[in-house]
Amino acid sequence: MAVHAHTLLGGPIPVAQANAAILSQFLSRFKAGRSAERPWIELVMTTAVSSTTPSLISTALQANASALCANDLQKPEISQHATKLYLFVIAQLQALLRSPKWSDTLVLHTCMIVSFYDRIAGQDPAASHAHVRGVARLIQAKGPQSFMNGVEHQTFRYYRINIVSLPERAVTQDRALKPPRFMISVADRTPCFLAEADWRNVPFSGDCPPKTILDILLDSLSEIPGVLAAAENLSKGGLSRYVLVQKAFELAYRVRCLIWDLEKWKELHIWTHPAICKEPHLRSLDLLALCRLITELHPYDARLGEALSCYTGAQLILARVAQRLGERSFLMRTALRLPHTIYDLVSSIVLVSKAQIIAENSDLISLIATTFPLKVARGTTELEHPELSKAIRDLLNQIAAEFSRRYNLKYTAAS
Repeated sequence: MAVHAHTLLGGPIPVAQANAAILSQFLSRFKAGRSAERPWIELVMTTAVSSTTPSLISTALQANASALCANDLQKPEISQHATKLYLFVIAQLQALLRSPKWSDTLVLHTCMIVSFYDRIAGQDPAASHAHVRGVARLIQAKGPQSFMNGVEHQTFRYYRINIVSLPERAVTQDRALKPPRFMISVADRTPCFLAEADWRNVPFSGDCPPKTILDILLDSLSEIPGVLAAAENLSKGGLSRYVLVQKAFELAYRVRCLIWDLEKWKELHIWTHPAICKEPHLRSLDLLALCRLITELHPYDARLGEALSCYTGAQLILARVAQRLGERSFLMRTALRLPHTIYDLVSSIVLVSKAQIIAENSDLISLIATTFPLKVARGTTELEHPELSKAIRDLLNQIAAEFSRRYNLKYTAAS
């Protein structure tokens, strides 16, 4: 599809120069921040831009860039042009997905770029979640062996956090066994494929850096959708009393194991972190004191903060499920002794999120990782605390503002 940005911007600007100017402005938004371990966007975009032959990826990039330009200049005619490019790319993708070329890396990367479009141009940012689900299913269909090295591995590495902790709009429930749908697999009421052994064993080595502490944590987080799916099935009823008790105890065992795994992760990767490991009496600190210590570091470590934030979000989900299971019997309540109270978990999420949002060295993934526990906290009806509830809403609105300020992306805020 031909791009006529020179006519849209007004004035006798050559097509190539106008396209380059619009694309450069778009790319600069996503190159900001740290990219040493998260280079996927920059790599794919650089490849698309440097290609001398127009490709579907470059057209998808141009659609996003034009939509961003339309937002910046408030030009509806540029927005209309962006929509035409987007619809053209979607039509081509649908044809490719029905063809033997569906597994081509070009298709996957174009789908990933397209997933940004609704966050830039759409009235409903949550519409992009359909694209994210599609990418997740495409990754699953290609199989773990396709993501062992090269740009494919970096694709998998970048997108794993999106698959595990996709935030969604305003789905709140009064019961912990029917939680807000923050994860793709939970939204679809199915266990996450990333929890399977073959996916967990995709090597993080070779031409890529080893797993970060967040990558290691994601191995445990990937099991939470399966726990919540089991809890959802348990709450539906229709089971005999014997089967119900059996399933409840199986679920309680899974929850207990996951809580233990998360505490082991904290012991191995938080307490031993170089930034805080020499702190006296570190292991005697409660969760709030630990979070306070980390948020007061100079300079602040956004990577450490995002990992701790996701840890608290995961523990909060499990605490809510455990509390509901504990209401069923004294035995379960005794077996599921929680390491942290719900109040401490929510308070810790608020504390770390504040530091994450204002951190100068945070990036796109850091903001996504910060949104996940905040939305878990927002759906926590077991805790009635007006000040914390207000703080959570304010922080979600701040994150939406940061997405807009940094990337001109629309992001779902507190409802």
